[in-house]
Amino acid sequence: MLVPVTSIGSVTYEDGTLHFTSVNGSNMHVFESSSNKGSDHTTFTEADARRFIAAFDARKKGKF
Repeated sequence: MLVPVTSIGSVTYEDGTLHFTSVNGSNMHVFESSSNKGSDHTTFTEADARRFIAAFDARKKGKF
């Protein structure tokens, strides 16, 4: 799935999972799939998640 950066409002990290929120405030189910009945089993280390969020924030601000 391709998701334009402009449609993502924020990315947060909690309990090993990245959570994406759209610019209108709704939850985005980026890592969910119909093959696992909508549950999200994708986990990240905290360090990897923090690096991803920093890169996302930089891209949103036009610095990347």
